[in-house]
Amino acid sequence: MGHGLRHLKSRYPKITIWNFKDVVIYPWPYNDIEHYFEFNHKELPKDCVGLHWYGGSPLSQESNNKITPGSIHILENTVCYHGRQFCQ
Repeated sequence: MGHGLRHLKSRYPKITIWNFKDVVIYPWPYNDIEHYFEFNHKELPKDCVGLHWYGGSPLSQESNNKITPGSIHILENTVCYHGRQFCQ
């Protein structure tokens, strides 16, 4: 257990802290951001329940300006596709 996790557990002893497999929200490594915004993956790994946005990535920042309530219905990428599926 890392120092940070030990600190949290000692500071908040009544909170249960869970760890899960990376694939739950990271279907691709941090250096493959293009899979989110430049590809349209309609299938995600079966254990994936969400997509981490990687907000600090330049490609994510560029997409912040493109994806709007109106454009999510016409943009063809992984984030928009699964956003539309989630909102149905």
